[in-house]
Amino acid sequence: MSLKALLLSAFAVLFMWPGSAASAHAEFLASDPPDGATLTEQIDTVTLAFSGEVATIGEGFTALDSTGTLTAASIESTVDGAEWRIGFDRPPTGSVVVRWEVKAPDAHPFTGSIGFSVPGSPAGSEAAAAVTEEALREFARTETSSPQLLGAVGRIIGIAGVMLSIGALA
Repeated sequence: MSLKALLLSAFAVLFMWPGSAASAHAEFLASDPPDGATLTEQIDTVTLAFSGEVATIGEGFTALDSTGTLTAASIESTVDGAEWRIGFDRPPTGSVVVRWEVKAPDAHPFTGSIGFSVPGSPAGSEAAAAVTEEALREFARTETSSPQLLGAVGRIIGIAGVMLSIGALA
């Protein structure tokens, strides 16, 4: 094996080695109330914690309750931008979904949602409540960007290029 082929092979191995997540990536850690919780009393704020600083993009933080009303009235973050507090203009009732669109300092956007239940039921008939539950499910649907997938595709393309180069040198 020639020196060039050996160096290209070593480069290919290093290129496809999975790297650790960049420190600028952030991810959702926890919420208060927690996702899936059934509360026994009304609340006026939700707290979301991320592993690092995030900034809002798109709609930022939004909330929908069983009345079909967007209820987020105030949104504030801690100094480091890793914790966000969403305040409501009125206490939400029934099923509640809080959704976010944020980006980490490395500009990778990501979305997510949590859901929980609070005392109270939506106004109106059961049919209206069923429609509202469907709207809540649709509202909660999110697409999360996948930098891991994009990185893997990039590595595969790079490896293919290196292998073609090695083949051309041999």
